[in-house]
Amino acid sequence: MKKNKGSKLRDTLAPIKGVLYFSAFQIFFSLAYIIFFSIRFRFQKSLIMVHFILVLSVLALTTLLMSLPLSFTWFRRLRIARHLLSLFPALTFLALLFIYVSNFLSNSFWGSNINYTLVADYAFHFGSILKALPVNANWVYLVLIGLLVFVIVVYQFFSGAIFKSLQQMLLPEHPVSLFNNRLRGLKSALVIVLFMVAMTTLISALWSKREHYEAAWRDPIISFFMPTITYLEPNPHRLKVYYDDQRSRFEYPRSEQFQKKNVILIIADALRADHMQLYGYDRPTTPFLSKLQHNGSLKRVDFAVSSCADTVCGIMSTMSSKNLKNVCNQNFTLYDLLNDQGYESYFILSGSHSWYGLREYYGEKNLKLYFDGESSQKYTLNDDRLIFEGLEQVQNFNNTPSFFYFHLMSPHYSGAKLEKFSKYAPKDKKLEVYAFLGGDYDTSLVKDNYDDKVMQTDAMIQQLFESLRQKGYLKNSLVVIIGDHGDGLGEHGHFGHVHYLYQEQLRVPFLIYDEEKARYANLRFASQLDVAPTIVDRLGLRIPACWEGESLLQSSSNPYTFHQSFGNPLRYAVLYRTGKEIFKYIRTGNGEGEEIYELLSDPDEQHNIFQSADASLVENLQGKLRQHFETQNN
Repeated sequence: MKKNKGSKLRDTLAPIKGVLYFSAFQIFFSLAYIIFFSIRFRFQKSLIMVHFILVLSVLALTTLLMSLPLSFTWFRRLRIARHLLSLFPALTFLALLFIYVSNFLSNSFWGSNINYTLVADYAFHFGSILKALPVNANWVYLVLIGLLVFVIVVYQFFSGAIFKSLQQMLLPEHPVSLFNNRLRGLKSALVIVLFMVAMTTLISALWSKREHYEAAWRDPIISFFMPTITYLEPNPHRLKVYYDDQRSRFEYPRSEQFQKKNVILIIADALRADHMQLYGYDRPTTPFLSKLQHNGSLKRVDFAVSSCADTVCGIMSTMSSKNLKNVCNQNFTLYDLLNDQGYESYFILSGSHSWYGLREYYGEKNLKLYFDGESSQKYTLNDDRLIFEGLEQVQNFNNTPSFFYFHLMSPHYSGAKLEKFSKYAPKDKKLEVYAFLGGDYDTSLVKDNYDDKVMQTDAMIQQLFESLRQKGYLKNSLVVIIGDHGDGLGEHGHFGHVHYLYQEQLRVPFLIYDEEKARYANLRFASQLDVAPTIVDRLGLRIPACWEGESLLQSSSNPYTFHQSFGNPLRYAVLYRTGKEIFKYIRTGNGEGEEIYELLSDPDEQHNIFQSADASLVENLQGKLRQHFETQNN
């Protein structure tokens, strides 16, 4: 009896069904993930096809790697051969699972994919990061170990079928044989090498043209193997900004007389103004800063905002006095200007600043000292005590004016928290892992933990002032303390930052330590863009024409500030000050929603007045927002 085509196909595939099973499972799992990933973060649908092709390539590579050892007779005779081979697909699944989970978390918290450099930075500090989070680390370790064991056991269970399939593929008489001797094995090894070279070339090509292939570099696998990820994608608008900034720097005078004060910029990550005692908070979270304010040496901007809810653009906007749409890798920054005037620059930063192009933005070659969490020999990445380790490398003041940038991680949820600052949140109390993973946070615990961290930030700044005083830098200095963004603590149902533009994400402290006699005309409202102009004006230098902010020594003339978020969907906002009111208009990039709040009467943004607001006000806010961001993607 003749067999039909279906029977012949089944007979042909039967010997290799073990390989087909694990491949089919991986494909199904990966497709389910990438569909969910694309919908959840609103990426292009073409991402699904890109990822499908990549997963097929990964599975082909895994099969080839498993086949190579079987070209050697001695390996096939090993009793544990099948168990060793089953580790290949198990590790492939675990590697993809790691990439999937890490990218889901990074897009949820930071609005972008993660890559190997970031993993390398934090791999050896995983325990300290878990300790900083309000979640029981033991549960996390148990879940990870349990998952690892479960996957390996499952693949060990099917190891016999996989091993048999591969043996059948090696037999010369079998119609789907790959090779039947050692020479063909070596040829297969060459195929693997060529495959890897081809994939590397493809990834490099996609990266160089990433502005045209967004779906490709948004892929979790491709982006993981990319070099440093930055959201400052090149476009004609940013190229024009680059040339304008370089021209401004070239034309800026370098021989003018001015007050050569030391300039000290302290940026505290995720520090909210409304949780600080000197901004009227009901808990004594900032005793040192409050004392300085009471003595008259610390000026406070009553209402200050960040340009976005993200560290990278918060820092860049502060340094370059520019809204994000005009930030590029060669901006004329505050420290560039001071370096050109003979200043020595010291960047001493808690945390890893390899994130999304920050380190390249700083331009280390122009710095007297660059020291961040990766440089520390004593502390973990996000432990603010490393600031003083870095400061030990700075010589005492020798009459050369200096610029310092200190970055503190204490307020951030991943910042290391010292036990002595567990005043409000007991050190032994953690969120339940099920509640944490499900988003059912204990809001009071998150708030208490945050307030402890604000207290720690205040103590770190006090210690920093004392260290700078001992080295001679605090005398005749100008110190600016500001947050890079705020942090959601459950308001509006959201935690963290990056994705939203409510006041808990945008409102930051803006403090100036200066001589008591110094007079500032505007201490009512400011943004991060005003930091650099204020410092330069206070020194008696000209404010570069390419900067967008205003000096607080002068009265404010611009009633608008502009803001944006990251991740999908993008959100945009404009703040408009009338003198008696401050309106905020928020628009979701995909047009799903519009909101307007009056922030003085409704500081918690509980009443969206978009539908009832005056039509002229709505039209004005919509027009200003559209006009400002129309060049965003040009």
